[in-house]
Amino acid sequence: MKKFVDSYCNYLQKKRIIVSNEQWEICAYGLELIVSAVLNIVILVMCSFILHEERYILFYFLGFIPLRLFAGGYHADNHLNCCIIFAGIYLVSVFLRCIAEPPLVLCFIVIETILILLLSPVESANKQITYKRRRISRNRSIWILLANVVVCIVFLWVQPNNSYIEYYLISGFLASSTMIAGKIKLHFASRKKEGASL
Repeated sequence: MKKFVDSYCNYLQKKRIIVSNEQWEICAYGLELIVSAVLNIVILVMCSFILHEERYILFYFLGFIPLRLFAGGYHADNHLNCCIIFAGIYLVSVFLRCIAEPPLVLCFIVIETILILLLSPVESANKQITYKRRRISRNRSIWILLANVVVCIVFLWVQPNNSYIEYYLISGFLASSTMIAGKIKLHFASRKKEGASL
């Protein structure tokens, strides 16, 4: 993927669309993110068809992506690992939906609430965010959490055992769970950086 992105950025540079090295790096980084995101979505859609769960995939994305975007979480070291982890999390959601009963879903929303209130947002070791951006991300993740709590209450009282809502709530729980791994990775990265500076 990196070769494709680099060659496309070189093409843009030859056409004088990109004129500086800084623009080249920004373009390459942005394209890598876009290609990686599209690849992840395609892989998950394919998995959902293989597992005959395709009718639920949109609800998985609705529960996972917004929370992951603002609450943060684990960042893989390369795009291949990112695809593998993202697909693995989806497979866990399929398994959890098969065993999910309303009391278990309620446990998920309680754990999600605790994790978001304690950890959100978890930033990447490679990309620190400003205090203002951190506050905005935290507020948005809390608003998403509140929406998830409302959906959970509706689910428990009005429509228990609705598979679409189960996927939505389970994927939000899994997105918040990645914050634990992200926090651990951030901790070890900062310790490694401190050790290197001594």
